[in-house]
Amino acid sequence: MKRVLLAVLAVVFVAVGVWAQTVEDFYACPCRVKARVDSVIASAPADSVPAILERADSQFFDPSSADYCEGIMALYLSAAIPRLVDETEREVAQWKLNEVCLLNAEGTPAADFSFDLLDGRQGLTLREFMPGDERLCLLFYDPDCGHCAEVIAALSALEVRVLAVCVDSTPERWAESAPELPAQWAKALDRTDILENETYMLRSLPGIYLLDSRGMVELKNPSPERLINYLNQ
Repeated sequence: MKRVLLAVLAVVFVAVGVWAQTVEDFYACPCRVKARVDSVIASAPADSVPAILERADSQFFDPSSADYCEGIMALYLSAAIPRLVDETEREVAQWKLNEVCLLNAEGTPAADFSFDLLDGRQGLTLREFMPGDERLCLLFYDPDCGHCAEVIAALSALEVRVLAVCVDSTPERWAESAPELPAQWAKALDRTDILENETYMLRSLPGIYLLDSRGMVELKNPSPERLINYLNQ
């Protein structure tokens, strides 16, 4: 038992050393990060793999973590799933991979949905609204969410087109509060029950997606700081 515990700790400590670099490295060279993750999982005893996933979960899968990055979590899940012995653990890991990390993942087309705009246009779809020649920032929010208000303030001067989509309020509350958003933003009310249908897996609000001119996801749920720095590159 002691030997197994030491083996687990050793692998986790090795993994922590890798994790200290991977968030920044992931966007610079994802292939290199994948190789590191694959090596950590492959060299670990099978009974220590759940512990590694638990550590990865708290660092990369928790939206409140400073290192939140579903792209990295997807690498850990993909490498670990074949090595998980417990069937329930495999099922949970597979769900996290398929239904969260790979849903509207970076490099894939953003899911379409319909919405009404404050200017009176109704039943528009994301595909119809896409500018076609420039990026679009999707911001899913709740007008009564304090953290949403903080992020909106931080992004108010973004030099990119923004579609702010209210996903968790009444039409009346949306119409009342939407004029408080930055004047240059398009102000929308979700009409397809994005939260209920999990068109986008919004585990916390606000949710932020940066789309390229073709509607492909460039960034998925970046922090305001990362989004601003990315756009300023």
